[in-house]
Amino acid sequence: MDNVGELLERSLQSGQLAVLRAASEASVGLDIALYLVGGTVRDLLLDRVSMDLDISVEDSTPEPPEHLAGLLGGEVVSRSEFGTAKLVVGDVELDLVAARRETYTSPGALPTVSTGNIADDLARRDFSINAMAISLHPNEWGHLLDPHGGRADLEARVLRVLHDGSFTDDATRILRAVRYMARLGLGLEPTTAGLLRRDLHHMDGISGDRVRNELVRLLEEEAAPQALELASNLGVLAAVHPALVVGPGVQDRLAAATGTRGMGVLVLLAAITYGVEETSVPGLVRRLNMDSEWAQVVRDVGSVRLEIGILASPDIRPSRIHAALRRRHPAAIEGSAIGTDDTSARANMERYLAELRHVAPLLNGGDIMALGLPEGPMVGEALKALLNARLDGDVLTREDEEDRVRDSLK
Repeated sequence: MDNVGELLERSLQSGQLAVLRAASEASVGLDIALYLVGGTVRDLLLDRVSMDLDISVEDSTPEPPEHLAGLLGGEVVSRSEFGTAKLVVGDVELDLVAARRETYTSPGALPTVSTGNIADDLARRDFSINAMAISLHPNEWGHLLDPHGGRADLEARVLRVLHDGSFTDDATRILRAVRYMARLGLGLEPTTAGLLRRDLHHMDGISGDRVRNELVRLLEEEAAPQALELASNLGVLAAVHPALVVGPGVQDRLAAATGTRGMGVLVLLAAITYGVEETSVPGLVRRLNMDSEWAQVVRDVGSVRLEIGILASPDIRPSRIHAALRRRHPAAIEGSAIGTDDTSARANMERYLAELRHVAPLLNGGDIMALGLPEGPMVGEALKALLNARLDGDVLTREDEEDRVRDSLK
């Protein structure tokens, strides 16, 4: 086995390393074996900074994680039904998972879990690059366990599943494949590429919540534009829902524009649903079991798209831009600006987001009534007229607005 102990010493923060050393010593007394696993090992080998410390625990007793937490002077802050626990020691977090084996009764079903050893735990992983472990036992500190050739695949820059039924067992791995390819700059190993294409239809058997959660993780990636391009070109987006197709122009604009206003996931959602026809929106909302905000963004994208002709007019007044967009979710507008091919409409949407949506009259309802307008619907109409006048530059000062109200009273 290769020993990467020096890599641990060099790459981990001093606090992380101290906690792992202490956990290593404690594991002997508890008769457990601890291993760094998964993405933590992958990122260490790639010399990428990783704040995650994922640890697999071989435990024959099994003792609860509180035993280890007590010896380290920490506490268990959360646990799950799948045998995972988050342990906090000072400012260091350890994600513990009991070494286990998993079996799938049918495609898309949640796995049946049973106790296993580290070999079982690595064999259940999604890709070879995530199926490596580093021993933390004092006598084997730093030994790399790589039974599936993950290190060689990292060096070859390829992504490979562990067996032919991997995507059949869990089709969400298809979305994860796209995410890792974009993040790490990997290509698909040829057999894996064939399996991915073969098993795209198994996405239909995955619940809306699970697909949406994987889609969120993809959209949160720094390399989300590249991931979406891959997902579109490989047919993954269409497998999520047939209406999701991202053309080359949208891909290019995504790469240039994403993150400019920090709206993240919702903006990207809007951009990739810009081409979805109105008749397909309800089905897409149901397929991903969208919450109210996601559904609003997707519906508002459709409403914005209907206004493109008006927004593209060369002589459109600012008040008309405001009227067309003011009730739409900002993320839907920004995503639509990325999605549209019309540069004039895009410029007006960007102007709305940067400037026009923040404009407001200087007078309020009380000020207008003090000038002689009686309480009632006319006050709201007067405020709307003042807003339009200010947007179009017809009033500049508070006095201009007061004069305009007085003129309307005459």
